[in-house]
This record gives sequence, structure tokens and C-alpha cells, in this order.
Amino acid sequence: RLSQEYPPAEAWAAHASGLLSLVISRKPAMLVIWFRAEEVETVNWAGNPHEPLDPNAPAGTLCPRRSFELWVEQVRGRSKPWRTNEQDAVRRLGERLSEVGRVKALTRMNRYLGETLDAREAALAEKDLLMREVHHRVQNNLQLVTSMLRLQEREIEDANARRQLELARDRVKSISVLHRRLWRSDDLQLVNIDTFLSELVDDLANAWGHKWREQIEIEIAPIKMPGETALLLGLIVTELLTNAFKHAYGGEPGPITVRTRESGKSGLMVIVADHGVGTDGSQKTGSFGSQLVRRLVEQLSGELEFASNKPGTLVTLTIPAGTVAIEPS
Repeated sequence: RLSQEYPPAEAWAAHASGLLSLVISRKPAMLVIWFRAEEVETVNWAGNPHEPLDPNAPAGTLCPRRSFELWVEQVRGRSKPWRTNEQDAVRRLGERLSEVGRVKALTRMNRYLGETLDAREAALAEKDLLMREVHHRVQNNLQLVTSMLRLQEREIEDANARRQLELARDRVKSISVLHRRLWRSDDLQLVNIDTFLSELVDDLANAWGHKWREQIEIEIAPIKMPGETALLLGLIVTELLTNAFKHAYGGEPGPITVRTRESGKSGLMVIVADHGVGTDGSQKTGSFGSQLVRRLVEQLSGELEFASNKPGTLVTLTIPAGTVAIEPS
């Protein structure tokens, strides 16, 4: 009896006296509604049920109507009742439609995620291309700087000044090696330290002469670290090797060892050792190289220790755990 719940429906009684609804979704609102037409019902009464009782009867006394003549009434605005099996069918339909809705929503979400991932991969590919172009340009510029320094060396007669230009060229070369490794690497974020330091030492040894390459022993743990950290580490190792090249054996070739190993859970220890004239354990702080190394070590929050190698010098660089992201290769 829809008009009883919604009075305006009385105007539709002939077509919609009964209603059964199924809510498929609330956001957005989606419903399926069934209507039933009015079914006029004839009811036979023993007397008019709408006629008032005897007003003269004492209160609380049952008093039948004065007339028991057959009274016929037509009941309107009602439809046939919805049977239990009809209601169950609607519930099952609702469950199926809800399942279809969930599947379609999941399909749309998967399509959206797929489009998002495609766009992200395209953006990453473009970024990767741009990064490689930047590294390529940096590599060319560093090679240009190295060539200019080499030309300048040839024009300077003062041995000390020429030596300073050589040191500057070695420092630029160490940066060039890192950028070359990044350019060739599949991962532009992390650098394999074993490969990077091996190439760095090879380049330095080739610049000093092939006899030096035979004297340098490398034991590098397979560790990856961010490019920025690797750059700082490469500069430090370059300075330490250059110092050994200059002073350990009076400029003559001699054994030098470069080793790395993990320190703590994610820290790193780098050791550069020789068997030359040795040291008293103190570091000279006046030279440019010493000042540079000290500043680089501070950027890594590390510690640098000079000790006697009996004979020779043992330099230990310790990068604490948590300072830089170091991962197994």
C-alpha cells in the first residue's frame, strides 16, 4: 500500500499501489524498483464497520451494532502482497548485481592503475634519458678540463707548479671515472664500489706508469653506494694514493694496498697501506691535499686514522653505519 507511506502515490494507485525496491549502490544512487497495480478487494461485513457503536450503552459494555445486514465494502489502494520467493529472488538478484558492480569497479581500477604505471614508466624513461645526457655532457666537459690542464703543464717550466697541475688533473680524472661509471651503469643512483675504485686505481696507475700498476693490490668488497658518496670516497682514495705515490718510496714504484670491508651493519672501512718510509702517526695539515681530505672526510661524517704499517703507513677511513646508504652488491 504505497499511498499509505507516500500520499502522492494515491494518484498512481491503478498502476503502482505496490512497490518492491532493490538498492544496488548508494554512491552513486542506483536502484531497481518493481511496481504492482492496484487490486480492488471486496469485503463482506456483518454490518457497517464504519458505523459508530451505540452511544447510549454504558461504558465498557460490549454492544453489537443495531444492524447485522450484509454490508459490502471495496478496499482500494492495495496490491497483491509480495510473496517470500519473490522477495528472495530480488535479494539474490541484488547480490549478483553487487558482485558485477565490484568486478567492474575492480576492472576500472586496474585499467587506471595500468595507465598510471605506463605514464610513470614513460616519465622514468624520459628522466633516465635526460640523466644520461647530463652525465654524457659532464664527462665531455671533464675530459676537456683534463686536456686543458695537460696542455698547461707542457708550457710551465717550474717543476713544482707543473706538479700541482698534475695533481689537479688527477683529481679531475677521479671525478671523470665516476661519471663514466654512472653513464655506463643500468642504475644511475647506485655505484658498484669494487668496479669504480678498480677503474679509478687503474687510471691513476696508468698515468704514473705501468710499473706502478703491478705494485698496487686491490681488495674491494662488492658494495653499492649512492653516486654522491662514491664521488667523495673516490676523491679521498685519489688523495691518499697520490700521497703514497709521492712520498712512500721517493717517487719510485712500491707496493700499495687498497682494501675495503664492511664495518658494523652498514658502515664501511677503507684502508690504504704502503711499506715505504713510514709515518709517526700524525697527519700533515698544512698542504692543500691534507685540507681537502679532511673536508671530504667531514662530509662523510667519517674518521681518518694514520698509523705505522711497520714499515710504511697505514691509513684507515671509517664511514659510520647510518651516515650513508650502503647496500650489498
